[in-house]
Amino acid sequence: MKLVCMTLLPLALQLVPAARGQGCIDKVLYANYTQRTGGNTVFSYAEEEITGPDALTYWLTLSTQFYQNTTQLYSNQAASSQGGGGVWTEYSITLQSTGPGTFTLNSLNQASSDYCGIQAPPYSDGWNGYATSGLAVQQPSVSSASPPMFLNGAASSGTQTAVSALTANPNGAPATSTITWRFLAGSSYGTVTCVEDSGCAQANYTATAPGSACGAYDVRIVASFDGFDSTALWIFNNAPQSVFHMWGGPWDSTNPWAPTAGWQTTYTYKVLDMCSQPINYVQVNETFGSSSEPYPGGTWCLPSTNQPGVPDTCGWAWGSWSNASQFDQYGQFVDYLFEINKSGKYPPVIASGQNWFDESASSNVVDTSQFFYAGSPTNGQGVNLNALVSMTHYLDHGKSVQ
Repeated sequence: MKLVCMTLLPLALQLVPAARGQGCIDKVLYANYTQRTGGNTVFSYAEEEITGPDALTYWLTLSTQFYQNTTQLYSNQAASSQGGGGVWTEYSITLQSTGPGTFTLNSLNQASSDYCGIQAPPYSDGWNGYATSGLAVQQPSVSSASPPMFLNGAASSGTQTAVSALTANPNGAPATSTITWRFLAGSSYGTVTCVEDSGCAQANYTATAPGSACGAYDVRIVASFDGFDSTALWIFNNAPQSVFHMWGGPWDSTNPWAPTAGWQTTYTYKVLDMCSQPINYVQVNETFGSSSEPYPGGTWCLPSTNQPGVPDTCGWAWGSWSNASQFDQYGQFVDYLFEINKSGKYPPVIASGQNWFDESASSNVVDTSQFFYAGSPTNGQGVNLNALVSMTHYLDHGKSVQ
């Protein structure tokens, strides 16, 4: 503690010239301080002592008031019996109970001695006996490096990440505080893991489920400093939700690999998040469902007979858009539908537009269903985009309908 020495003023000196008190040279020592003793505690202390040859003749009184902002939390008056010694008062509060604020300790240090003829304050240097100390306490906070994107098991995909790096900001809490992380709400939507090397000043939040709706901040996380919670970090688990067929297509052309005996149709898509905003970029893959070949005697290949990523003899392959170069600045990617005319294929494939893009039953060769997933380059993995696309291969072009 820090004790400050003050010389006592013998007020009776001028009234009783012969009094013993004229020779009293005793001094009062006092302390008043308020400090953070842990992440969750504030400790406030006041003390008064008397020293000198006539110390045993004094009575000491220490009056204290302890405030949070303008609200008085505690008050006390401590007095000593004649015979010297000291008096003190201490207060300890738990921040988790009181909350943050400015904490102030006011004290009045009084000393009296009939023998010395002293009633102080005032003291010899004019001190009025009052002392004060204060401490402003801010609530800790938590910040996030980036919002998470639910990817159904993947930590990252493209420019998206399911893991959000969190930082606990102490805002004045002692460096020795023990930091722990916990959910106030939404523990079913993710996990939070302390980064041990940082002393838990950092943590990783991983989205394990999509949010309940667009902009729904289902998750609230706090970092606790010795039990004093930070302000809550509210988290919205966004997620890929749908694939959108861009207007302005499809585009038809002759097949670049067999320009005189084949066709190619391209569709441009982009992945939308839960708020119908485009994502740039997240990996996409596709699978095919049930297929049929309604053309009588048709021998075109069906995608359901194919293995992921391995084109069959007719050119089918389950697509995967896994590189940034496959996406434009708006997160758009292109799906290619094509057929190549080969020996044994019936009916013969016609070059793009040479059958007048006829879509009657007599030109319908293959029907299949197409499904898109986001967040993984592996076919059939990631977030199901709920995109049932009906795909038809006609004699001279292809068509996809959501």
